[in-house]
Order: sequence, then structure tokens, then C-alpha cells
Amino acid sequence: MLLTAYITVVVATGGIAMWRLGAPDPTVGALSLLFWFLANLLGEVLWLPAPKGRGYLSMANAANFATLILLSASSAVCVTAGAGLFADVLFRKRKWYQALFNFAACAVTVTAASAVFRGLGGASANIDALLSPLNAVPILAAAVT
Repeated sequence: MLLTAYITVVVATGGIAMWRLGAPDPTVGALSLLFWFLANLLGEVLWLPAPKGRGYLSMANAANFATLILLSASSAVCVTAGAGLFADVLFRKRKWYQALFNFAACAVTVTAASAVFRGLGGASANIDALLSPLNAVPILAAAVT
């Protein structure tokens, strides 16, 4: 009963997060969005079993983090959650409800981390802004989130 409620809350929260952020930013360009989708998808496919056999470790975390820093929040959420859903269904052969839960959890996580990054003044408009020491705290806080 509690597990079902938890899953329902996560899926609903993920849906609300995506609805509130809206469609991906069209000014980024389709080629850029495709690149980040494929980078995240590749990260989702490159995984290793966790040491104790519970879950897995993947390169997707690095790709997700880069995406949330470099793209707008709406684009980052669509790209990362979409790549995770695609990988869950096609490569990992997860059941639909497991894939939906993972999709929603990724949407919630990227939305929160992106909000923290931007809320603390994180900037990634150009390489100078991205490498600025002023980004240290927003990047660290987004990583903790």
C-alpha cells in the first residue's frame, strides 16, 4: 500500500514537473537536442552492476548533469528523462510501470537540480560563464541535489 502510494506520488510529481516546465527550448536547435539525447542514451546503455548486486552504476549521471547545466530546464528534463525511458524500454526490457517510474524520478531529479543551479545564479551562456568561479557553489549544490 505505501509502496503504491510512493510510486504514484513520484509519477505524478514527474508529470507535474514536465507540465510546468513546458516544451523544450526551440532556440537550442534540433541537432543540439538530438546530440544530448544520444549522449544521455549512450550513458544509459553503458552500465555496470553495483558491487552488491542491487541496482547498477551508469555513465548516465555524468551526461544528465552536463545536460542540466548546459541546456534550459525544460530541454534538460525532456532529454534526460526521454533517454532514460527509451533505454528502459528498448535495452533493459523493463516493464512499462518500472520505465514510467524511472522516467518520472529522472524528471523530478533534473528539475530540482536545474532549479537549484539556476536559483543560485549558475550560468552557462558561454564557456567563460561556465568556467567562472562564481559557478562553483551552484554546480556543487546542483550535484548534491
